[in-house]
Amino acid sequence: MPVQVRPFHFHMLFLEGATIENPWGGTTFTRIKAPSHSDMVEIVHTISQRIVRYLEKVGLVERDMENSFLQ
Repeated sequence: MPVQVRPFHFHMLFLEGATIENPWGGTTFTRIKAPSHSDMVEIVHTISQRIVRYLEKVGLVERDMENSFLQ
């Protein structure tokens, strides 16, 4: 089965803050507290789960329950 080539796009995480709408119709970058180590572990785990789920869905990988590190 040939792999379908799809247009790609990028996502960016601003871990030092968030962009919010201001009253003048523009946006303002607001600093927030840095994420903790456990916050980062949780983010990486969530992203890896979603990537594997997608790869399984399109048939590019098959989960090996005996050796799965993404349980």
